[in-house]
Amino acid sequence: MPRPPSDAVQVALRVPGGWLGEADKLAKLISRPGFEASRTDAFRAAIARGFAELFRELKQPTTEEELAAAIVDRVARFDEKMGGAMPSDGLLQWADTLSMPGVPFILQPTLAKLVKDGRLVRKDRAYAIGKAHKGNK
Repeated sequence: MPRPPSDAVQVALRVPGGWLGEADKLAKLISRPGFEASRTDAFRAAIARGFAELFRELKQPTTEEELAAAIVDRVARFDEKMGGAMPSDGLLQWADTLSMPGVPFILQPTLAKLVKDGRLVRKDRAYAIGKAHKGNK
């Protein structure tokens, strides 16, 4: 059965060979009765999810509240991937990449407030997720 018309365009990408097997596994997982997903469908789903994740990850804060949320998110993702507290130096390096005006002046007070509120915990020269944040998950 042909697919309905769409505004999709065709692109060609070189991907690591291991991704083909991953796409086949994903296709089986996203298949439903009456719709057998293809490897291409799996790649489309993965790319779409990847776009959303990258935009979320790279979103630039514009307010102090957004900066605080971005800091907590950054520390949480570091903990998830690395299994521990995020070093202060790494957090400062990340903050230097932000385009928000005034970050150098508000970063330390924002971190102090997050610790006071229990959303972060200071561990030597690093920050970890606090109990107040863990309860929100």
